[in-house]
Order: sequence, then structure tokens, then C-alpha cells
Amino acid sequence: MISKQTTEDARGLRPLIQQLLDEWCKRHKAGFKLKVSEEVVQQDEWTYYIVVPDQGEIRAYDYATALSEVEAALRDQHTENVLLVPALPD
Repeated sequence: MISKQTTEDARGLRPLIQQLLDEWCKRHKAGFKLKVSEEVVQQDEWTYYIVVPDQGEIRAYDYATALSEVEAALRDQHTENVLLVPALPD
């Protein structure tokens, strides 16, 4: 079952995810920023955070690499069952 409810735990994790994304972009001199959306989707034991670039034209490889490395960093911090979902800017 899919739930779009934003729980306290999910909201509490957003700042950490944003910090890790900001650090990744700075460390790799990416030339773009990635922002975690306010919307959080929970399905079963997984929590999905939607991540949007600040510009429309970024390389898919860079985008995917950033998200996968941040997910790995979250797992290293014992935060499991979190997936970062790429989305296009409005």
C-alpha cells in the first residue's frame, strides 16, 4: 500500500539527505544543486525522497552517481530502506 503521509521520522531525515547532496555537489564541483522535495512517499518498509536538480540540463550520469553515492552514505550511517528518486524540475 502506498502512503503519501510525511511522518516525523521521514521529515527528520530530509535535512541529513539535503546536507549529503550539498556536500556531494560541492566536492565534485558539479555546477548544479540537488534539492530534496517536501513530498515523501512511503511504501511497505521503503521511504522514497524525490530529488530535483536546480536546472534542467545536467548529465544523467552525474545525477545518478550523486543519488547512488548519497544512498550509500545513508546506508553507512545505518539508515536503510531509503531510495532517492530523480525527478525533472518544473
